[in-house]
Amino acid sequence: MYAGQVEEVGVIRSIRTHSITISCHSVQEHLSLGDSICVNGVSLPVINIAKAMIVVDVREKIFQSTNFGNAVIFDEMNLEREKPGGGIGDGSISGRVDGVTEVKSVRTSGATTLLTLNLPDSFRPFVMERGTITLDGVKVMVEQVKEHEFSIALSQKGVGHTSLVRRKAWDRINIEVEQIAKYIQHQLALMLKSGANFQPEDFLLNTEVV
Repeated sequence: MYAGQVEEVGVIRSIRTHSITISCHSVQEHLSLGDSICVNGVSLPVINIAKAMIVVDVREKIFQSTNFGNAVIFDEMNLEREKPGGGIGDGSISGRVDGVTEVKSVRTSGATTLLTLNLPDSFRPFVMERGTITLDGVKVMVEQVKEHEFSIALSQKGVGHTSLVRRKAWDRINIEVEQIAKYIQHQLALMLKSGANFQPEDFLLNTEVV
């Protein structure tokens, strides 16, 4: 599991059929072969480590389902080492990307950058104002949601050390929605499919003090 807090930004040095080589400054010092690392929001196994470089294993499916399929040499990649523990409800991210979206526009005012992205229909149930979402491995808060787009505000102080602040219009970005939201949707789908007779109050939190 991961926290959605980028440790450093690496740079792609080579792309092969089943691997990507990334130059880095420090994360490699705390990795061993076989460890997992979150690269642009995707959990990948480390298959080689050098003084200032790591090589991660990337299967064809990953190239097809993430923005790795558009990656080129010298692209920046957000890196985060795996954290012990973690699970549904604690704010962790899994490193299993749910899909990809595109940047619609970028507006910068002072030290803040407003990123507006396309909102695919499949993600609409999971994206809400003041809720959180993970973009390229960076957990951020959603500022505004419209029918087909959502916006996030990026501050230099908060995420200035990540690649998000340098994104441009039409760039493709990996998305992972909150695990708890996916869990709730799954449970609701099962209940509806079973024809269970439930009432709206069944979904309210019990706040009674005992």
